[in-house]
Amino acid sequence: TMYVSYGNTNISVAQLSADGKTEVRSQQVFSTPSSVGTLEGSRMYKRNGAYYIFLTRPANGQYVLKSTNGPFGPYEMRQVLLNMGGPVSGGGVPHQGGLVQTQNGAWYYMAFQDAYPGGRIPVLAPITWTSDG
Repeated sequence: TMYVSYGNTNISVAQLSADGKTEVRSQQVFSTPSSVGTLEGSRMYKRNGAYYIFLTRPANGQYVLKSTNGPFGPYEMRQVLLNMGGPVSGGGVPHQGGLVQTQNGAWYYMAFQDAYPGGRIPVLAPITWTSDG
């Protein structure tokens, strides 16, 4: 079954039809606390039975929502990166990227970092999963 997450601050999940061309069901699964601000750029993953939605707080933070009860939640929010430096001084946190797993099982985060005034540059960082996901 295919699922996608979407939204800005209010995050929803949609189940797609088998051919991926139509929406079967959708539901709002998370509302961002006002203390966090705007979250956007959803990327959804399933790993070891848990569902994860990675979200960007432009452009200084990354958050992750996790559900062990299925794609429609409930989700708990965790801060992953906040106000961290990257390879470009003053460029903010690498954001709006995706997780990739190599053939040998290693995980990486392929993202972008602001590089004013030249735009964004790609950034690759290793990922370590904790025992609780």
